[in-house]
Amino acid sequence: MRVSRKTGLLALLVFFLTIGFGYGRSFAVHSLLEGMDKIAQGEFVEPLEEPSAEVLKIVEDAIDKKIRNDTAIHLLRGVVLYTAKGQAGTAIVEYNRAIKLNPGYANTYLLRGLTYARGKDQYDRGIADIDKAIELSPSSADAYLIRGLTYARVEGKYDQALSDINTAIELSPSSADAYLTRGLTYARGKGQYDQAISDYNKSIALNQNSAKAYYNRGIAYVEKDELDMAIADFNKTLELRPRLAEAYNNRGFAWFKKGILDKAISDFNKALGISPTCHAYNNRGIAWAAKGDFETAISDFNMALELNPSYAKAYINRGVAWAEKGDLQQGLADVTRALSLEPMNKSYQDTLVFIQDLIRGEQTGDH
Repeated sequence: MRVSRKTGLLALLVFFLTIGFGYGRSFAVHSLLEGMDKIAQGEFVEPLEEPSAEVLKIVEDAIDKKIRNDTAIHLLRGVVLYTAKGQAGTAIVEYNRAIKLNPGYANTYLLRGLTYARGKDQYDRGIADIDKAIELSPSSADAYLIRGLTYARVEGKYDQALSDINTAIELSPSSADAYLTRGLTYARGKGQYDQAISDYNKSIALNQNSAKAYYNRGIAYVEKDELDMAIADFNKTLELRPRLAEAYNNRGFAWFKKGILDKAISDFNKALGISPTCHAYNNRGIAWAAKGDFETAISDFNMALELNPSYAKAYINRGVAWAEKGDLQQGLADVTRALSLEPMNKSYQDTLVFIQDLIRGEQTGDH
């Protein structure tokens, strides 16, 4: 029977998680695991995901006879097919029919462009459609805002995004979504969290019931290591959106950084109860490992890998948990698997070397 041992890996892992994400870390931190998944990295609750404003405009324009009823029907079908059913191709067919009936209606190009831009290898077509919408309706704040959001999704186009969002704010200075979108761009694209928080504050002042603004401000506070402020914002988010699993996940992340592991685990439990994702299982596994419960941690990493067999973080974290339990060979196998998925990951490479050194130490009796 193997016994738990202190390899040094767990302590460094927990240290890395405690100080959080950032740049300019020491070699010891760089050399180890990436740790928890924060939804803030790449998975935002973004403005304009809900098509309510666009739907309302279509209905109003049909009532005002600005577009024909059959045009409106094709547009509404497209919105439903894309947003409710994820059928982008069929939605585009409906938008094409609407354009054939009414080629001068800007909103159709805007909706088709947004659908193209979110699809695989269709970004340029999406931008071209949104450009057409702006050409047809140069005073449309929504068109500039959507083009800005589309630019913001692409690395290296953040300045173009900010330019368009600034124009949207000039055209519609009372748009809470415009300030929210600019805040997201400052945070995600520029890493400028103070500017982001300033914009989130403006968005909240215009719409005090915006869960998205509180949520994203909470993320910015996490990045600034202002954890109590972050937790307060996630609390408000959950007051407004009580089944938003990402908010529980991120609040759990903040509790973890504060070292309050039981509250972190409680929040990861709630996130998993709403939406069982590999990320939440990974995070809860790390929290259990930090408490010294490696069996439960490994169980959570197993669940993460059932949901996503190519999830490198779960392999690397499970490898550390195995090593802490005293099973260096199992740990080596998992770390090797993580490296096969992300061969250029320096942290994984160094973790592999560390475990190999431990194995050699056991074989020579130097441990």
